[in-house]
Amino acid sequence: MPTLDLPPDPVADALPATGPLVIVDLEWTAWEGSHARGWSEPWEWREVINIGAVRVDAGAGFRETDAFDTLVLPVRNPVLSPYITRLTGITNDRLAAEAIPFSKAMHRFAAFCADGAPVVMNGYDGLILRENCALAGIPEPPVLRRTVNLRPLLARVLGCEASLVVSALLPDLLGIAGPPHRHAGIWDARAIAAALTELRHRGLV
Repeated sequence: MPTLDLPPDPVADALPATGPLVIVDLEWTAWEGSHARGWSEPWEWREVINIGAVRVDAGAGFRETDAFDTLVLPVRNPVLSPYITRLTGITNDRLAAEAIPFSKAMHRFAAFCADGAPVVMNGYDGLILRENCALAGIPEPPVLRRTVNLRPLLARVLGCEASLVVSALLPDLLGIAGPPHRHAGIWDARAIAAALTELRHRGLV
């Protein structure tokens, strides 16, 4: 995809001891080999197709208190690849029936985050949201100024390479039970929350 030269998200040093926290996970368009080639083909736009988030209470072991989940209509590549459908379970039929435009999804997500809680993700999801705001021609909502990347912190406390810190696989890395589904925004956000719960129990975050 063409480079938009947007800045990366700041990196988290630590997690709050108390108070609300929003954990976000996205799914976006991809094709066989996209990750390996860095979405470098001129047509490989990283369009968001799913925003999932959970609000948790950091002072109660990251217990979930609210959730957000929406499918989003891609525009530049409106037909999903077989690869991304296999990975996420999101089909073109589901998008046609349930998805909403990115601008509306972003508005709803910003409302979900309106309490000012810190917003964290495992990777560069905040950058992807800002990228999609640019693609949609809409201003970045204030919530995107407080997104933080957890991946370097998680890699450090887990003692592994950052490339191995995949949201859906975090419970496996910790030897704990995870959510029933993988590679879907809401379930991967819950996988991150489960990992944070375990890491706090171990005194690591």
